[in-house]
Amino acid sequence: MKTFLIVGASSGIGLALAQTLHKEGNKVITVARRTNETLTSLDIQQILADTSKPLENLTEHLPEIIDGVVYCPGTINLKPFHRLSEEEILYDFQVNVMGAVRILQAVFPALKKAQGASVLLFSTVASHLGMGFHASVALAKSGVEGLAKSLAAEWAINK
Repeated sequence: MKTFLIVGASSGIGLALAQTLHKEGNKVITVARRTNETLTSLDIQQILADTSKPLENLTEHLPEIIDGVVYCPGTINLKPFHRLSEEEILYDFQVNVMGAVRILQAVFPALKKAQGASVLLFSTVASHLGMGFHASVALAKSGVEGLAKSLAAEWAINK
């Protein structure tokens, strides 16, 4: 049995992944802004947190060893670039990039203790293709991709 932390598991991909990993016999811990009845019925530990803001006391609720982290939160603010406010762009950056940074910094010691831990971060094709009305999400997810590449090189040393 492995232990996985799924962030953004109250719906969508995160919820489906939490259910699948639990069904396979793994310990699953979720982090989301709201609880989910399905996860409650499966007796999956749910931690309420908003990753767009600094995380307080998260590590108090986590085990000593985590085998994998999946960061699912994302935003999509489809507007012409000239209509995007600075606040909207900063919020997208906070959720996508800084949220991942906050989670990964918090769980790094637990990942380091695991044998062959993994991290999965989600991006968007808009970061590569240059799609209209996707400036904010493309900017944020490009940051996520840069983070993933940098950590892959840096954390490979810890294996």
